Amino acid sequence: MFRQLEEIRATLLRYLETRIELFQLEQRDRIEQLILKLIYLSVGAFLLFVMGILAIILLAVGLNVWLESRYAGYLIVLGFFMILALLWFLFRPRWLSILRVLLAKMAEEKQAGNP
Repeated sequence: MFRQLEEIRATLLRYLETRIELFQLEQRDRIEQLILKLIYLSVGAFLLFVMGILAIILLAVGLNVWLESRYAGYLIVLGFFMILALLWFLFRPRWLSILRVLLAKMAEEKQAGNP
């Protein structure tokens, strides 16, 4: 009787060890997938950032040509972004609340999609 209990205990321990190892492998796979997605998104965000900077410079140069000035286009673009920055910092609580709502909706949609 004692021997059978010992065998059952050993079997349960092996089962638990196997389940723990399986859980660790699953979590490692999820972390690897998350890291790959972050790297992919980071490279994409960097490329979009560079393209945005180049588009802004192109806009400023185009304004310079259109206004027949050396610096007016740059000053207009600078002024526009200064106003945007001012609005961003003045309405910070409002922007944060909007971002929280958007993140909550995204989390709800993700949970609804993964039963």
